[in-house]
Amino acid sequence: MALSADGTKVVTGSHDGTAILWEALTGKQRLIFPGHAGPVMSVALAADGRFLWTASTDGTKRLWDALTGRELCSLFSLNGGTDWLVVSPDGFFDGSGGGWRYVSYRRAGTLELLDDDATLQRFYRPGLMGLLLKGPKPSQ
Repeated sequence: MALSADGTKVVTGSHDGTAILWEALTGKQRLIFPGHAGPVMSVALAADGRFLWTASTDGTKRLWDALTGRELCSLFSLNGGTDWLVVSPDGFFDGSGGGWRYVSYRRAGTLELLDDDATLQRFYRPGLMGLLLKGPKPSQ
């Protein structure tokens, strides 16, 4: 669990793959952050209260908007930590050169994989995490 810097909120991780934001004084549940496929073992709130980090036994770390509950991105450590990926829910990504090998897209409504550089370049956003932390989501 983690306490907000101002002491007004508490966030807890759960075995059901969620994190929950609570009002510290009343114990009232404010937001649920679902999405992990395994127990949430670590949580952290940004000092300004805008962002929440979660880490799970499913191998992912996620960054959330702590005010709306919206997932901003998932982080993946690959190949024993030598490669990495950051992926937003709408398909934008950034990563190390070796991490790119794990990125693929499929044609909507099918199982057909799109294997072309144009698709990758369309969704590649260098510095994606910084862009997400600054504000509006990246555009296509």
